[in-house]
Amino acid sequence: MAHLINAIILKGKYDKEEAQKYELIPVELDFNLTMFFIDKYFTAYWQKILNTTGFLETNSRQPNEMVIYELMKRISNREQIKYAIITTAYVGGIGDQFANVYENDKNVDLSINTINKALKYLGVKNIRDDFDEFDTIGLGRFRKNPEYLDKYADLADEVEE
Repeated sequence: MAHLINAIILKGKYDKEEAQKYELIPVELDFNLTMFFIDKYFTAYWQKILNTTGFLETNSRQPNEMVIYELMKRISNREQIKYAIITTAYVGGIGDQFANVYENDKNVDLSINTINKALKYLGVKNIRDDFDEFDTIGLGRFRKNPEYLDKYADLADEVEE
């Protein structure tokens, strides 16, 4: 079974109304974490709309436009923002995962390159010996990005014209 997602995992509180303005649909997780699905079209669109330039330092091939930090800043409204950008790409049990952890616009450690390492940094603690951090917060139940992101492929093209 496939597992193909891109998401931001934010540590701490955020403004739900502000998140809705940017179609950041929250998935509440344990450990004071919230997940927001994204993809390359979503970030390209908002990068253009918010007139943001540049990229976050990354160790992998995943969305890393500076607009991700801008969005987290807008919805968090606090000085110190901690979040991870995660990607899974598994089909039939074979594939890869990527993760980067940021404090504001700075990558905290390029060696944090897996989702479990990122979640551990964000405070996830295993509650069972047979669970890793990924399982502990239930990420396995999300197999693909939600369909509402599909429209951003066209929207991203439109803003580029």
